[in-house]
Amino acid sequence: MDNRTIKSKLELEVYLTNSLNYSVISKMDFNEYKTFVINLFNELNELKKEGLEREDIFDFIQNLYFKKMPIENETDVLFERRFSGITEELISFCADPMFWHSEFELFIKKWENAFDGDWYKKV
Repeated sequence: MDNRTIKSKLELEVYLTNSLNYSVISKMDFNEYKTFVINLFNELNELKKEGLEREDIFDFIQNLYFKKMPIENETDVLFERRFSGITEELISFCADPMFWHSEFELFIKKWENAFDGDWYKKV
């Protein structure tokens, strides 16, 4: 049985528009954020296996970033870290291993290591 909730590029864009914003991310505690990130990249990995490439969503993610960041609460450093952490991974503006160019298990290990620190927990 297929438990995926995101099955196309369009559904991904709708999901990110509705979920990757201040009103959602800022209300998440650390464990909710961690679950959100892991689930998002699991879903994205399935789309990647089906042929979705970085270039397919690059412009969308850039536009989302530049539309959301200026209007969000600029004093909420934790939101900015969490929002940027995801968007930078999606457009490969991050440290290796990068999602689009790595084995998924290795990529998730990078996030698990990041979650062991305080960067996404507190300012």
